[in-house]
Amino acid sequence: MKITLREWKSDDAPDITAAINNKRVLDNLRDGIPYPYTEKDAAEFIAAALSAEKDTQYSFAICLDEKAIGSIGVFRKDNVHRYTAEMGYFIAEPYWGKGIMTEAVRQMCSYIFENTDIVRIFAEPYAYNNASCRVLEKAGFQFEGVLRHNAVKNGQSLDMKMYAIIRDRKYACVLRPNAGFSVEGLAEAHRSLLSTLKKCEKVLESEKLPQSQRTLTERRVAALKIALTLIEIEQTRGNTYVVHDSV
Repeated sequence: MKITLREWKSDDAPDITAAINNKRVLDNLRDGIPYPYTEKDAAEFIAAALSAEKDTQYSFAICLDEKAIGSIGVFRKDNVHRYTAEMGYFIAEPYWGKGIMTEAVRQMCSYIFENTDIVRIFAEPYAYNNASCRVLEKAGFQFEGVLRHNAVKNGQSLDMKMYAIIRDRKYACVLRPNAGFSVEGLAEAHRSLLSTLKKCEKVLESEKLPQSQRTLTERRVAALKIALTLIEIEQTRGNTYVVHDSV
């Protein structure tokens, strides 16, 4: 079972129609989505996603073995909130409770933090949606509070919960012993962090880099170097460790 994120394709329309044409899915989303949902609706959604401004909207299909089973998007805010973005997502009901959504959220956060200057990603699930809250918690988001009577859905005034993840937390890594990673897995984690470190160092070479972004990148580089050093120490000891986001 391989979970990936990719850009939308026009022939995803039948799959995404089947995924979202379900009242139990729609009850957990914002209003404005047609019901019943048709392939024409899906085609319009895909066209809009593909034509969206690339620096403000990042929208991908969630795929299981290349089949589109859901959607995930990150949407940049503006003005003083221009380095903050909101995340939204859904998957088809047959795939609920299998860890797929958590993995998709993790992949999306990694993509955003490694390829954009966004610093904070937040999500606002309805307070009753415990499954979505667990997804965010398992993906490293922190619960920041309850937004009381923040939405009206299906004629009811609802609380929402605020969750967020910050760029620096993504790389505030710690090592936990005997967590189940093989030696090969640890080596792969080292390669991934080293690749990210090289990208950050390349970014710092630019003389035109804004000071705010330079400061964030320098902090990121420092955290990456610490994580790499800890991994290297444990590799020399021959222990099996896993890299975790800090909690």
